[in-house]
Amino acid sequence: MGAQRRQKILLAVLGLVCLAALARFTLFSDSGNDSANTTTTIPNYTVPIDNETTSTGGEVPPSPNTFDVFGGKNPFEPAIQVTTPTQPTTTATTIPGGSTTTGSTTPGGSTTTTVAPSNNPSNQLFTLNSITRQSNGTYVATVTIGSAGESGILESETFGPGDTYRFLQATSDNCGDFQHGDVTFNICENSSTLK
Repeated sequence: MGAQRRQKILLAVLGLVCLAALARFTLFSDSGNDSANTTTTIPNYTVPIDNETTSTGGEVPPSPNTFDVFGGKNPFEPAIQVTTPTQPTTTATTIPGGSTTTGSTTPGGSTTTTVAPSNNPSNQLFTLNSITRQSNGTYVATVTIGSAGESGILESETFGPGDTYRFLQATSDNCGDFQHGDVTFNICENSSTLK
């Protein structure tokens, strides 16, 4: 019985050695794939640069542009060029406030430029003479601007030199909100302000 046991152990050890050898050859074998000794050859490309031929080994040539390049266009110049007329002309420009300026173009191409006024016109003495409530509930104002008087001014109506003033609304029976240019101000009857 001891001999049979020894044979079983010997067969088991022999089987393990065979499995180990088989595993080594199938799983851990380099069988022809010796990666340590394998070299990969990269083909050489010839790329022309400014009429010169340069051989580059292993470099990939640059890909061509796939979009248009507008390097010569200045984005701050107008796309349309405007030419000045060759004949002398005269142009009139009406500025808010009622005044008109005239600019002339000479045959040489020089032009006089008219500058538009700012949103804050020049100040004058503004006096609210009265605010009257009408029977329909709306208010009517009477004012003096500089030395010129205006009456019958309804709420939301523009008036004054160049229509630069506006009666916004009455805030009470004797006061109101007015606007001159960008400036809004409140004034009461028989009061004056520089606007």
